[in-house]
Amino acid sequence: MSNSRKKQAKKKARERQGKSRVLRRRVEKRKIDKEDRLQRDAQEKARRAEAKFERSTTIRNKDLSSEENDEKVLQQLEHNLDILKALEKEYDIEQEERRRLNTELEETGAVTAAEKVEAIKVGAVEKMYKKMKGKSIGGIAGGAEYRVILPDEDETEA
Repeated sequence: MSNSRKKQAKKKARERQGKSRVLRRRVEKRKIDKEDRLQRDAQEKARRAEAKFERSTTIRNKDLSSEENDEKVLQQLEHNLDILKALEKEYDIEQEERRRLNTELEETGAVTAAEKVEAIKVGAVEKMYKKMKGKSIGGIAGGAEYRVILPDEDETEA
């Protein structure tokens, strides 16, 4: 091997050694940093847990006598019970309305869900026509008032 090739080989070997030292230092530093970060996180978690425990114990240890506390709890329970009864009544009313609508739709011949939806759409459109018959749907534009023009009932049936 010539001298220049030997020099090049030595130079590359030194560069590799330098890079490996730098890499080793980086890995060690990252390892130390990670350990420090984990330790700080654990300390922060412990501090938060302790603060949460202190808050909860101070809330429980208010200056309320047990009779006052029991009375407040009973009042809240009664209030919650009233709300639940009202919700149950509302639910029963809604269920009865659904049953009634379902039987009406089945009596008209709508059996599948798609047929029932279509029947409900048609019924809604018919209600809207009846409600809007002869009423204005807009203001006066250019001196002319726009009105809903609906077909007569006998024309729609034919």
